[in-house]
Amino acid sequence: MPTPIRRKVMMLAMAIADNEGYFSPLQNISQKTNNPGNLENGDIGLGTSYGKTIYKTPVSGWLNLFEQIERMVNGKSKYYKPEMTFAQMGLIYSGGNKQYAMNLCSFLGIDTTTTLGDYLLI
Repeated sequence: MPTPIRRKVMMLAMAIADNEGYFSPLQNISQKTNNPGNLENGDIGLGTSYGKTIYKTPVSGWLNLFEQIERMVNGKSKYYKPEMTFAQMGLIYSGGNKQYAMNLCSFLGIDTTTTLGDYLLI
């Protein structure tokens, strides 16, 4: 059984994937690239599509998204810090879309002023 923190990472990954359209019935880039977070980690051997990393399997795409989120919340990311609010994180992750954080937070049942670090403690 996952720890409470793992569950939070998994829920945030689900919120990101939902926001990226991964669960859409219409085929899209995140599905075609096995990349639920639309991560841009460059070519890891399978190329890229529209700048998004292509992963071999959906499982490898999910695992990379989980790792990205863990770096975001534990201070090991070069772009995200635990003291950032979801509003701040959403702007960076989405490339400036103010609605992105609102969608994530609605999915998670939290406020956009919640910090990444505090999210793990709720």
